[in-house]
Amino acid sequence: MRSALAQMAMSKNIDSNLQKSLDFCDKAKDCDLLFFPEIQLSPFFPQYEKSDVTEYAMNTNSSEIIKLAEKAKGNSFYLSPNIYLEQDGKFIFFFTLLPDR
Repeated sequence: MRSALAQMAMSKNIDSNLQKSLDFCDKAKDCDLLFFPEIQLSPFFPQYEKSDVTEYAMNTNSSEIIKLAEKAKGNSFYLSPNIYLEQDGKFIFFFTLLPDR
């Protein structure tokens, strides 16, 4: 199994961070599994207590998650994103493998 780790500086712009993530997917196209850093589509906000970060919350149908899943499928590898997810009114860190099929 060939794995890859993406190291990236995240900005406050979700679209910019998504594009960096998709570019890393293309660079790692020959691997079997690609890992991303914590909260890859937003700045690392857990260090700032009591900050309102709801603008970075996504749901499982968010276009950003769909694009990452499509990229994993297109490159035939597994992807391990780390995303701030709103689910049933609760906020969690989404860390799972997106299947390549």
